[in-house]
Amino acid sequence: MATIYPSLENILRLKVKPTEGELWIVNYLNENLDESYEIFFNPFLDGDRPDIIILKKDVAIFVIEVKDYELKNYMVDSFNKWSVISHQGVSSISSPQSQAFTYKNNLYQLHLPVLGLGYLVNRNFFNLVKPFVYFHKANKSQINELYKNAENENRESSKLLFEQKKNNKITVDQYNRKADGIDSSRKKLSRDMAMSYGSDMLTNLVRKIKSFNSHILFDECVYDDFKRRLMPCEHVIKQGKKITLDAKQEKLSVSAECKEKIKGVAGCGKTTIISNRAVNAHSRHDSKVLIITYNITLKNLIKDRISDVLGYRDNENYAVTNYHQFFNSQLNATGQHIESLIEQYGLEKMYSVDCFAEHDVYQYRTILLDEVQDFESEWVKIIRDNFLANDGEMVLFGDESQNIYARDNERAAVIAQALADGIN
Repeated sequence: MATIYPSLENILRLKVKPTEGELWIVNYLNENLDESYEIFFNPFLDGDRPDIIILKKDVAIFVIEVKDYELKNYMVDSFNKWSVISHQGVSSISSPQSQAFTYKNNLYQLHLPVLGLGYLVNRNFFNLVKPFVYFHKANKSQINELYKNAENENRESSKLLFEQKKNNKITVDQYNRKADGIDSSRKKLSRDMAMSYGSDMLTNLVRKIKSFNSHILFDECVYDDFKRRLMPCEHVIKQGKKITLDAKQEKLSVSAECKEKIKGVAGCGKTTIISNRAVNAHSRHDSKVLIITYNITLKNLIKDRISDVLGYRDNENYAVTNYHQFFNSQLNATGQHIESLIEQYGLEKMYSVDCFAEHDVYQYRTILLDEVQDFESEWVKIIRDNFLANDGEMVLFGDESQNIYARDNERAAVIAQALADGIN
């Protein structure tokens, strides 16, 4: 049997219950894949929530989008565009396949710097992620029927275009341009059909997953980085447990216009303080709160703690990220080319260079830095100088006894003190 995160027992206890199709395919994959396959159900990847991701060490990453669609209510045109039929009429929607491809693209561009930067060097990196779609309430013939009209329209368009060229009604250039468009649509239709599986095709899906061999680019670094980000946080495993604050935690959770550093050892409730302070900060100034960690795996725990405090999930007003992802996203937002910066400074040094001083960036009224003992002192300064509002609140949370990356804590302490004293 495969390894599932979280366990099947925990999946059934989640606040957001799995759909019939999600539960069915998770059980099927669990029974038909061996322990070398790791199945992650509905993992948190910033704003993305893929239905299922399967990790096979040394081989590939599989993304499965699950739909409980009644396909009789959907249409696909010759341009591979989807529409849904309802009492209100026909409206365009994003196709399940495009959703799966979006998750794949975001893995490279947003969630996994190791994958994204590797892709810049070697385009074969893009083949590490394999997207699929599972239609739980459909079979193979129904999927074929869904695409039948689109394929027929495509063929008719091709024939009509050829007749126009044959009768000299269009130029050769016009013919070539339109023929290329029709051919592109045909290939997309075939591609999307090939990655789609119905309830009677799960054997084929498992066989397809098992058919992939070792990929030389899927090394230990990529595997470890990806698994670390996918692993469910403690909150998912213990979902629903009420969080209470003691007197000291309550005091440290109060948001105010200040700059300070809060020290705490592991187990002192630091994440609880951060989440409560973030919620209090948003209530105070009614604007976005930025929380930056060093360890990517803490992002989901902090998000879940905030959800517990609020009673619901709010990804709009609370931005939780890690330093490297935040830096990359800001480079993208300011239109800077990461390839050129890597070439100029080197990958590691680039993150310690202030690339934003000459750019307009969004400034936050509250910024909370977690695990500050693992931050380079320059990182703290870059965040403070560029992304903190003039009247902003900036709080550094850390435990210097856990400086596992051997950062220059003496210099970091100077910057922290400068923050506390309001010195620029």
